[in-house]
Parts: sequence; C-alpha cells; structure tokens
Amino acid sequence: MSADSDQPVLEAIPLFSLPELKQPFEGGVYCGVTTLPDGQHVAIVKLPDEPDRRLLSWKQAIAWAKSVHGQLPSPAIAAQLSFLDNGPFSKTTYWTDAPRNAHYALSYDFQRCALDMSGLMGELRVFAIRLIPLAEPFEAYELEMRVRSIEARFATAELSERLASLESRLPAGPLPKGAT
Repeated sequence: MSADSDQPVLEAIPLFSLPELKQPFEGGVYCGVTTLPDGQHVAIVKLPDEPDRRLLSWKQAIAWAKSVHGQLPSPAIAAQLSFLDNGPFSKTTYWTDAPRNAHYALSYDFQRCALDMSGLMGELRVFAIRLIPLAEPFEAYELEMRVRSIEARFATAELSERLASLESRLPAGPLPKGAT
C-alpha cells in the first residue's frame, strides 16, 4: 500500500507483456494504454467488481472504487474506453473522477460518446479501473524497432547482393524467344 492512500503500489510492467484488448489481465479486463498528464504511460484495466447498488452518488462512487482498490476513470479514459468494439459497458452514463465544482462532476455518456455535467447528489452507474504503470515502454519499443530496422537493412543488402549475383549470370542481350 502506498503511504498516502489505501491503494496498492503497483510495479511497472513491460509494454510487451500486455495481452490483446478485452482479454483478462491483472484481475480485470485489459482496455488499452494511455499517457497520464504527468507523462507516465499506463495500462488500463477495467475491474470486474460492481457496487451493491446499481446507482451511486459521485462521493459514493469514489468511495466504492477505492474499496475495490481501483479508481473512477478520468474523462479522457472514459472517452477512450467508449470506442472499444463491444466494450464491457452498458450504453448509459457513468461517473468519472473529475469534479467541476462543489455541486457538479463530469460524467460520460456511453450511448452518445459524450461528456456531461451531472449533479454530485444525483445517482449514476459506476465502474472502477486500475492503472498499471508501464516500464519505460517507448524506450524499449524504440530499441526493438531500431534492431528490426538494422536487421531489415542487412536483409535488404543481402537480397540486393543475391539479385546482383543472379543478374550477373543472365546472358547479355535480349532473352531468347519464349523465355519469361
């Protein structure tokens, strides 16, 4: 658990250990990767837990998400998740983690794929996510792409040499009639 919350401290995982979208992963369903405002890259996992009550106020939703060691999605993550084909969401409005002032918070309507402003005392659906840090994902990805690029250049050079060798064995002048 982290010192300032009751949430577990999650270890960073390699980018290449992620499953395909909508597959079981780390106690939930893997829903993609995003970059947080601080620049950290994270995997998004929708937790399977559901609250005892179908509809909750915003404060109840925040407390419930923490109780399952998760959090509500940010508006950006909710929008990203709405574009999953046959995603694990009902076509209705869910809370996000974004309060706007003392009376309203942003919610996300999965039917219209749009942000809404909802009163904090109103009750909406809720789901929890867990964000799992990725271990230097793009540095590792860039390194692998460089290795593949070098391998491709060697393969291209080898193919060019073979082609030149074959071309040198071809007879000079036009091909005989019927040769293709």
